[in-house]
Amino acid sequence: MPYGKVRAALESPVLGVFWGKCGVGTLTPQCQSQPTGFKTFADKPLPAPRTYTLCHMKTLAPADQDAVRRIVAELKDRPGPLLEVLHAIQRELGFVPEAAVAAVAEGLNLSRAEVHGVVTFYHYFRHDRPGVHTVSVCQAEACQSMGAEALTAHAKRTLGIDFHQTTPNGRFTLEPIYCLGNCACSPAVMIDGKLHGRVTPQRFDALIAQGSTKS
Repeated sequence: MPYGKVRAALESPVLGVFWGKCGVGTLTPQCQSQPTGFKTFADKPLPAPRTYTLCHMKTLAPADQDAVRRIVAELKDRPGPLLEVLHAIQRELGFVPEAAVAAVAEGLNLSRAEVHGVVTFYHYFRHDRPGVHTVSVCQAEACQSMGAEALTAHAKRTLGIDFHQTTPNGRFTLEPIYCLGNCACSPAVMIDGKLHGRVTPQRFDALIAQGSTKS
């Protein structure tokens, strides 16, 4: 309702008594019987209408925006395409940008809340651009029983970062992963999609040294 009409309605004797005496609810005979001189909400000046401006909204780089739109256009007609679209975006960009949520929601005719909920629910989806090499240390039970906890602590100390973080030089991103299907060769590590089994702290250091020399 326009601002002027709201004010006019509140200044009417009936609604004035309604708001001043009963608060909210159904207008009752008791309210209707109150004298019109009763102090009402309309006696107080209404504040000036507010103008809201969206700020600090992240935007996609033109190339990333084109990639997201292309992926959505290619997959939107698949049954239940949201997860498939998000996986495809992460494969191409390395992560799912926060600014991509609006484009995905619009392209799939979903609410932004629905898309945001899925992106944040699954830990697999990254929210920031990863390093050159992604190091995933298995956290599943079989690996835990074979020393994954100690290996994880060593990996964090060696790289100087925690899970979901990237080294300051942008070389390595460290992530947890839950079962790589290599339980017989625990503890397991995956680096850039390549699986490594029976990884000791010493072998981990050797793998990181190899990654440090590769672009």
